[in-house]
Amino acid sequence: MEQQERQALVVWLYTLKPIKQLKRFGNIHYISKRLKYIYLYVNKDEVESVMERLSNFHFVRKVEPSLRKEIRMDFTQILPELREEIEKEKAEQKALERL
Repeated sequence: MEQQERQALVVWLYTLKPIKQLKRFGNIHYISKRLKYIYLYVNKDEVESVMERLSNFHFVRKVEPSLRKEIRMDFTQILPELREEIEKEKAEQKALERL
């Protein structure tokens, strides 16, 4: 069985009552009661049509794709980059103090 590509959608709602209607579009991964949004996973090839259908509901405020895949999750290079930036800032401060 081949695994399908999935895309997460963030669906902002006015009210949480009709969440059962949204279950038929995909898997609901998370529901925020305080901020009134859900995290919905759908098939990658159906993203555009699902976004269009969801935005037509009167209880949906906004539908946007999740940007999680675009965020850099490799943190191995972060520390050396931060060290370089800190050293540059210290060198600039010392140069300004000398003037």
